[in-house]
Amino acid sequence: MNVLYSPSAHANTTVPNKGFYFATDVNAPADAFLVSDADHMTAVNLPHGSSYSFTAPTSPFTEVEGEQVAVYAVLTTTAPSEDVLIKQAQENQTALITAAYLAAINEPVEYMGTTFNADQTSLTTLNNAVAAAMGNAPPGFAWYDTKDNAVPMTFSQLQGLASAIFLRTQPLFVHKQTQKAAIFRASSIAAVQAINW
Repeated sequence: MNVLYSPSAHANTTVPNKGFYFATDVNAPADAFLVSDADHMTAVNLPHGSSYSFTAPTSPFTEVEGEQVAVYAVLTTTAPSEDVLIKQAQENQTALITAAYLAAINEPVEYMGTTFNADQTSLTTLNNAVAAAMGNAPPGFAWYDTKDNAVPMTFSQLQGLASAIFLRTQPLFVHKQTQKAAIFRASSIAAVQAINW
């Protein structure tokens, strides 16, 4: 499979194909020229932040032992700058910190001698229950723990469960923000990757 490359299409950031066309594409721009399959794959699989360009051959064909042979463009690649690599490392490390934070805040919480779910759905349900109770839990009210055991609670105890989740979550949030700030202050890839949850 032969591929065409167009410098003008590559320069046009609204073109999603990064300047490449099938060799049979009649819509390929007039400045398109042949590139090898291997160079095409190298170009499109470069690390994020890298760049590439092709130098057009002086002639699209050459004669070898009496036969016309296609002449491919010459690929030139440029590795991403240190600043780009650091930014990528910061984005990756921030994603790891955020994932760890989300896992931590979704862990069950200990309260009243048992464990209660504290994931976002459970917290929304709990907050709705506190708001709906309007200061008074109905007679026989119970909240279910992680083992589906009904735990009888007063309104104050229900508020206490919400408070326990908040008090557990707030330091985790502060820790996440502190780690993220440290990541963006780090000035090398190794320093960025050394900052963990």
